[in-house]
Amino acid sequence: QEYRHTSEQVKIMIIGAGEAANVLMREIANSRYLDNSKVVCIIDDDAKKVGKYIRGVKIVGNRNQIKEYARYYDIDEIIFAIPSASQDTKREILNICKETNCNLKIIPGVYQMMDGEINVQDIRNVDVDDLLGRDPIKVDVESILGYVSGKTVLVTGGGGSIGSELCRQLVKHNPKCLIIFDIYENSAYDIQQELKMTNPDANVVTLIGSIRNNTRLEWLFSHYRPDIVYHAAA
Repeated sequence: QEYRHTSEQVKIMIIGAGEAANVLMREIANSRYLDNSKVVCIIDDDAKKVGKYIRGVKIVGNRNQIKEYARYYDIDEIIFAIPSASQDTKREILNICKETNCNLKIIPGVYQMMDGEINVQDIRNVDVDDLLGRDPIKVDVESILGYVSGKTVLVTGGGGSIGSELCRQLVKHNPKCLIIFDIYENSAYDIQQELKMTNPDANVVTLIGSIRNNTRLEWLFSHYRPDIVYHAAA
């Protein structure tokens, strides 16, 4: 039996089941501008995620099933929510989405998100550059990250897709200490090992914990005294 909604409701499919999708879904649920919108399914290429849920919404399949589930759920709008995706990956997935004739939107890239969290006003329509895989507008990463040199930098959610990409860029700018803070031990240690291989002289510290644990955070701040915090935890 197919999924049915009232005709007034905008049914949304999200591409990507990472932190960005989690934050995006929270924003959609809380936004007074989108009170008639509802996320009804999620697509992700990671087979381990398929069948699981984010905020009560099921991850139903991979990119090859986008058209199938767009028909099944009668999707009105698809939002591409993988800010760290390469241009090739973005182009390939968006061109599949285009075949559904759904309204296509995209969240900002990882660099555009450095100054704050995802906001529903930041979601934009997909344009021809996205579909052709052209280089996006250049962001002056040097000016954004250049001031971290010699500083102690904390990245919350450092093991996730957004946080790990931030860590890759930050470590190139010679911080005194880069602290990766994440609730998921495997993800955090994976990016730590990667950074140690690519930047053997970097001082990278991995700490496991939740941003909801005030005691853990108080210990972290009193012990390491970070100068800069990038909040990438969902």
